[in-house]
Order: sequence, then structure tokens, then C-alpha cells
Amino acid sequence: MTLRLGLVFTLAMAAVSGCRSQPAPPSVYLDDVEVMHYDVDLSVDPQALTVCGSATITLIAPADRDEMPLTLDGPTVDSILVNGSRTDFRATGARLNVPVQARRSDTLAITVYYRGKPSHGLYRGVHDGNPVMYTDAWPTRAAGWLPGLHHPAHPATLSVSLDIAGDYTVVASGTQSRTEDGRDVWQLDSPAPIYTFAFAAADYLVVADSSGTIPITHYLMREDSTAIDHLARTSEIIDVFELLLGPYPYASFQSAAVPFGFAGMENASTAFLATNLYGGTALEEVLVHEIVHQWIGNDMTIADWHHLWISEGVTTYLTTLFYEIADGPGVADRMRADLGHVPPRDPIGDAPLVPDDIRRPDDMLTWRTYRKGAAVMHILRLAMGDERFFDALRDVYLTFRNEPATTEAFVDVFIRHSPVDARPLLDYWLFGDRIPRITTSWDPSSSRLSWIVSDDDGLLDTLTVLLEVSTEGEVVYAELNDGEITLRPIQSRPTVRPVGVTMKVSE
Repeated sequence: MTLRLGLVFTLAMAAVSGCRSQPAPPSVYLDDVEVMHYDVDLSVDPQALTVCGSATITLIAPADRDEMPLTLDGPTVDSILVNGSRTDFRATGARLNVPVQARRSDTLAITVYYRGKPSHGLYRGVHDGNPVMYTDAWPTRAAGWLPGLHHPAHPATLSVSLDIAGDYTVVASGTQSRTEDGRDVWQLDSPAPIYTFAFAAADYLVVADSSGTIPITHYLMREDSTAIDHLARTSEIIDVFELLLGPYPYASFQSAAVPFGFAGMENASTAFLATNLYGGTALEEVLVHEIVHQWIGNDMTIADWHHLWISEGVTTYLTTLFYEIADGPGVADRMRADLGHVPPRDPIGDAPLVPDDIRRPDDMLTWRTYRKGAAVMHILRLAMGDERFFDALRDVYLTFRNEPATTEAFVDVFIRHSPVDARPLLDYWLFGDRIPRITTSWDPSSSRLSWIVSDDDGLLDTLTVLLEVSTEGEVVYAELNDGEITLRPIQSRPTVRPVGVTMKVSE
């Protein structure tokens, strides 16, 4: 790999700009409601960016709930049915308040008929002169084209039928099939958060990959056809994470090139990858990240946006695990050195990883969520040892497939598996407002590099943390607790980066 995670996540952080810069509707979580399924039938005009159709939301709610607050941002609602009967409703901004009290069952089927232009979520871009229409649902922007409960703790299955005006190849979340009347339908048979529901349409080159145990299809822009080489290990990537976590949760996997301003999006079974990645080796790295999300974040969901580090930080660390297994520890160590190093004046660690409050989910899209979140996983691995760490990793995935994860419940699983008291480490890294600092000293006359560690409260003393020391094109590794290393005679000061543990480094 010639393009490391540091650059990949520089690209990923562009998510706070472009189409994600405008506020999205707020999340709504109802703890007494279980969303089961979305059945969507839409006609879409890719030129006008308008939609027309219906969505039926099937859910379970207690008999004493008299109203269901759905979100739809932009289109006009023509009518709403509840269990087949037309009902009145109140529309206030993006909120649809649907009366549901007159019913004989705890199962609700709410059908919304709507048309118009989404305020968010549906976009048109161009790649080398070729138009691409696509959705971006994160965190609640799917509310522009899909009414529903837009919260990560309300996962559901999906069936979507799309009629896209024009001569386009269409791809969507789920596995494609054709009905008896000739319609193309995508079925997502395992639940996923609504922010992972997506579709795209373009003049795609469609490349099928039959090397794995599930159907794999890549949708590329035709001028980027040679980039298929960087997607060639897709089945191997899936195999690695089936070994680490369990069976792949969906019936198929697709990737699609989309001209958005960030690196990728983990849409359920259908990852979107930025078109500007297709000319370089970073493409595979982003692909790995989005494939990991099919388990972590999509199948195993989070309880609220405060806990986004579980989805993004864990996925970031597991991305390096693929390269450790497939390409060797040396490759993974270099990637983790990219994740560990923070410039002295960068505020990445000067806030808790799990904040008490957030103004909007987009505020969580910082390097802290990705890098410091990944460091939590690496520190747990160092403290627990590989066998117990990987046992806990599988346990936590299975535990939260059916129950959205909070940070407290997530780390309790690791604490139960840990042979040492991991609570002080976790309290420091998850809820503290500091990260350790390494202060280096270089003596060129003796080629001796030394360092001291501060602000770690002694928590790293018992862990075998590595330092990457770069010396004029040569890389060597030292243990953090050694405090010094003698190098071959060199003229320039070495560069020091911690491996996998986020720290500030200064001279």
C-alpha cells in the first residue's frame, strides 16, 4: 500500500463539507416502537431531482401509542393510510404526525403517498462528463426521499422498486431481482439503519465477481474500468471478516462509484466509493472500511450518535486487521502509525471520545471518532492479549446484532473477557479529555534518540506499545517503555510515530 490511512481519512473528513454541510432533520427515537420493514415504490426524475411514489413502513407499537412521528423533508404528502384506512395527519415542517390510535393490532402498516423535490439526500454529480444521480442518507438525509423513523437504533429490512427516467443502470441497497411484471426490485433481507438505504443511477460498467461465496458486483464508471484491479480482493476481504466476526449479514455485496466529496459510504450491502479514488491504491483501503461496516454499524447498530466511535473507530481498527492478516504485520504497523500520530497542536484528543451532548451528528465526523476510537481497540488488544480480544470482538458483535450498542454496554463485554482490570484504560480513553504526549530528545553525536511519556497517568506502563522511528528512509521499531534507542549514524533528526495508540509527539 502506497497511500496510507492518514490520507484516506483526510478524504473521509470531507464529509463535513459538500452535500453534508447543510443541516439534516433531527433524529427521532421511540423506545416503545420496533421498526420492521420499509416497502418503497418510487419514480425518480434524475434531471429535476424529484420523486413520486409511496413508502409503507411496517412497525410494532404498543396499543396506547396514539401518534407516530415520521420525518419527510421536502416532498408533498398526498395521503396516508394506516393499516389500509385513510387517515388525517399533521405536517409541520419535516415532521408528519400520523394518528394511529384506531387499530386492533400492535402491528402498524403506515403507507405514505408523496411527490416533489427532496430537501436533502438526492443529488446529481458528473464524472468526466458523465452524469450520476445518487443518494446520501447519513445521518438523516434519507428523509428527503423516504418517510420514516430516521435514527440508527431503528434498523429495518427494505424492499425498493425504482423507476428512473432515462437510460441508466441502477444499483440500490439489497439484492436485485425482477418481478413477474418486469419491475426491478432490491431486497435487503437483514435489518440495517435507514441511513444505509441508498440508490444510484449512471451509465455504469457492471463487473460481476464470482470468486466468493456470495454474489459480488462492482459498478464502475466506464472510463475507470482498469480500477477493477483495486477491487479484486473483495471476496478475500469478506472471507477475513467472516472469520473474525461471523457470516456476512446480507445476501450480496455491491460497490458503486459515486462523485461525492468524501471517501465512501457504507450503504447496506452496497458501498458507495468516491469516483476520485478510482485512479489510485487508496480505493481498496476505503473498500475494506466500508465492507467492515456491513458487520459493524449496519448489522450491529449503535444506540445513538454519541456512540459513533463504536461504528467508525472499531471499523477503522478492523480495516488495519485485514492488512495484518492478508499482507503481514509490517503493513498493519505502518497503517497504525498513521492513525497514532497527532501533531502537538492538533486538538484531536482534547475532548472525550464519547461526548455528553452533541448539537448534530455531523459534529462527530472528526478524526477523534476514527483515530482515537481505533486506539481504544488497539489498547484493549494489547491489554487483553489476542485470544481474549478476538473472543470479545466476536461476542460484542453477536450481542449487539439485536440490541443497539451503547458505549457502556459495549465495553462491559470486553471487561468481562479481560484478564486485567481494563476499566481505568477505558475511562481515560473514552471519557477523558487528554491523550498522552511523547517528548523526544535527539543526540546526533551518539545517534541516540530518547523520549519521555507524560499525561498517560501511568496507564501505558504495562502495555507493549511500539514506536515507529523513521531514519532517512529506513524504519525501525522500538518499545515505548524502553525510553531510548541507538540508531546507525545519521544526519537528520528521526521522525517518531506511535503505533496504534493516539499520542501527541513533540521535540
